[in-house]
Order: sequence, then structure tokens, then C-alpha cells
Amino acid sequence: MPKYVSLFSWSSASWARMISNPDDRISMARQLCEALGASFESLYWLPLAPHDALVIFDGPDAITAAGVTAAVESTGAVQGIQTYELLTQEQLHQALAVATDAKKVYQPPGMRELLSPSVAPGSGDHSLSCRWPNGQRSASDHHSKVGWMPCGCPPATANGARGAGHLRVRCRAQVS
Repeated sequence: MPKYVSLFSWSSASWARMISNPDDRISMARQLCEALGASFESLYWLPLAPHDALVIFDGPDAITAAGVTAAVESTGAVQGIQTYELLTQEQLHQALAVATDAKKVYQPPGMRELLSPSVAPGSGDHSLSCRWPNGQRSASDHHSKVGWMPCGCPPATANGARGAGHLRVRCRAQVS
């Protein structure tokens, strides 16, 4: 089952009730988790943090975790509850493998029309060309991988020219 963490802060009314009549919040958290097919792992208090506490639990899916979050927040007893799925080191590596594939396809907003049709980032050796805002094109240069980013400062461009409003090229090619 996926593991989740919920961070939350008590409302002032909840703190007032806890001061007057402290009760076992771990039992309540465990009972809530078990009623929804989840399993409670731990509750920690965070006296020096922006949130008052965190609960770690295993849940069947994100819908259950969202339901628990909505139910607890709807009572008004807590405020600013935030629930996140936790990843193991292995899951992080799997996510990074997916990111590697996604990065080959994704283009930032507004960048598609700035690239000439013959240039596909990450497609291997190709002639680099970019379209400047005034329609001019920079000189060609060869790179194995190209990263594009808008630039408002005047560093050298692919052809060595300087000036604001151009596309700066970040080449990740290894030079031998």
C-alpha cells in the first residue's frame, strides 16, 4: 500500500479542548485509518514547526487519502491539513526514469514556435538553430543535446552575439 503523510495544525478551539481535557489522538488516528482500510503508522508532534503534528499512514490509494483529509478538515478541528504520498528510494528512481522519458517529449509553454521544425531537443546530433524574436536566425552549431531557455540578460548566444531578448543555448554535449 502507498504510504502517506498528513501535516496539520490544530484550530485554537481544538487546543483549548486539549488543554482542558487531553485525550489520546493516536487512538483516534488509528481508528480512523482502520475504518477506511488504511493502517496507522505514527503520529508526531512538531512544536517548533509551521504545523502542529504529522500522521504517517498506509492507504489503499490516493482517493482514500484524499477522503481522510477532507473528512478531518471538514470538522474544523484542524486547519491547513496537507497530505502527501511518500516515495521510497526505489520508487524515486522509478519516477526519475519516467522523468527521463518525459523530458524527451516535453516542451515549456511558448517554446514550440521558437524552435525550427528540424530541431528536436534530445534527438541526437543535429544542427542547432533558433528563431530570434525579430525573425532572424542564429548561426548553426552542432550539439548532441540542447536545452532552451528564455534569456533576459546579455550573455553570448550560439553565434557569439550579445543582446537581450534572445534564446540562450545550454549545451550538455560532452566534448572529447
